[in-house]
Amino acid sequence: MSVPEVLPIACEPGRRTSAIGLWDGGRFLASVTAAFPEGWTPGADWRRYASIAVAPFAVRYEGTPFGLIVDAHEGGPREWAELHPDGLGFSAPWDGTHDT
Repeated sequence: MSVPEVLPIACEPGRRTSAIGLWDGGRFLASVTAAFPEGWTPGADWRRYASIAVAPFAVRYEGTPFGLIVDAHEGGPREWAELHPDGLGFSAPWDGTHDT
């Protein structure tokens, strides 16, 4: 089964996709750790954790690939998409769950 044009990514509490969702400016997937003064959580009032859907894309920054990149296996059907640099893999049945 080929990779769909838009892939669901499920918000799964306790898993690596627990910090995805929506905010005033669109969608987000957080995988960055930061430290803030006690009692200050930037953006806490404008985010909502939820499943999202993303079209495949790819960019490079200083030689490192970033994106939801489709992998065509040896010229065969496009059956796999991987979120880089996190290493989350998505495949059929395209229900938003991931493999690592």
